[in-house]
Amino acid sequence: MRKTAATSGELHLTVVEGRNLRRPWSVFGRLSPVCIVHVGRQQRTTEVHEGGGSSPFWNALFTFDVDEHSTDVDIQVMTPSVCKLACLGSVTLPIELSRWQDREFKDLWLPVTIGKQPCTTSLKYGELRVRIEFKLATTLYKHPSVIALPVRRHNKDKAISTTTITT
Repeated sequence: MRKTAATSGELHLTVVEGRNLRRPWSVFGRLSPVCIVHVGRQQRTTEVHEGGGSSPFWNALFTFDVDEHSTDVDIQVMTPSVCKLACLGSVTLPIELSRWQDREFKDLWLPVTIGKQPCTTSLKYGELRVRIEFKLATTLYKHPSVIALPVRRHNKDKAISTTTITT
């Protein structure tokens, strides 16, 4: 598959799980992590994994519209504190559309750090697993991401219903 000069499309990002997450401060209690994902002005939030501890699992899929002006995916890993959400760290993933192939898929473990400094072992506060796929706008026009498939479901009235499954 050859690389295309990508200018716009959809970024499908799944925040899968975390591992070895820890607080940058010493506090007792179990973590209940949540992730807040930003791409430009777009924001999405995972569910809070109550009692997820240092290895939470979300498997939360988000779709973002991206273009040549989209620069980064920023993910903040938070946990509920006394009155607000407290930051456990963050992950920044650069978006360089010119380096992506259409429908290219990546499964990555990314270091959770405090601030924007380069990650070293001493500054790492765990890891976050994300899956990313870029779909070029011209491909989306020809092959949309939503496909209607009939699914048999029987209810009390013996009726058959259909549902929509997204890819």
